[in-house]
Amino acid sequence: MRRLPVLPLLALVRAHACATAAALALLGAFLAGEPSSSHSLLPIAAAVFLVTAGGNALNDACDTGPDLVNRRERPIPSGALSRRTAVAVGATCLAAGAVAGSLLTPWCAAICLSNVVLVVAYARCSKRLGLAKDLLVGYLVGSTVLFGALDPARVDAPVATLAVCAALATAARELLKDVEDVPGDRAAGARTLPLVIGTPRSEALAYLLLGLAVALGFSPPVTEAMSGAYAIAAAGGALVFGLSFLSRRPRTRQLLVMAGSVVEMGAFWAGKVLP
Repeated sequence: MRRLPVLPLLALVRAHACATAAALALLGAFLAGEPSSSHSLLPIAAAVFLVTAGGNALNDACDTGPDLVNRRERPIPSGALSRRTAVAVGATCLAAGAVAGSLLTPWCAAICLSNVVLVVAYARCSKRLGLAKDLLVGYLVGSTVLFGALDPARVDAPVATLAVCAALATAARELLKDVEDVPGDRAAGARTLPLVIGTPRSEALAYLLLGLAVALGFSPPVTEAMSGAYAIAAAGGALVFGLSFLSRRPRTRQLLVMAGSVVEMGAFWAGKVLP
């Protein structure tokens, strides 16, 4: 069997995004009261990492046309990996992720299996879904928090708020990514939101979603359940989000939204650990 090149494979599945999603799920487990010694933490992280990896691989396999214009450095357009390899990697990761998710609770199994179906549908249809594309990615990321909680009875105000904030920030980032991808998407006949309503309105909607995420993070049910460290760290995340608004480069804006999201994740952790 031919050995796959490691670096293109990591780029295909976007390993950094998979690791961030797994960390978000573990943060959900932590907020829900799961101890660090729990045997469930490894299956939680593995399931989220693998399902995210599988979805990313399939998405690249289905987006080869737009990527020839927008991201020629990606593994498939660059020739580092074939489309068939990407499909095989994606299917393997999704199957393994479904198995890992089934080792946990019925709640986790239901979320995991439904998300596998959704990422496959997303890979095949995302360029024709308009705003639903961005909201779907937001849901998929936010659901990892609920997945980490293991049971709906463990979803309290901080856990639910983190899930919704993660979903809103992710949807905003996806909208900004759609703005960056307009040239290739237009050439491929896609129907992303910027191609339907225009770039300025799409950007405005992205920052409205970010604003909602920040406002929700400072709502009383959350701040009252957290220590003072939470407010300080959350304000730092909001500042990073604000910096993205000042940039005119789509790629820089995306990176700043991602960075702000990581800071906000840290705020939820700090709010439970630090005074």
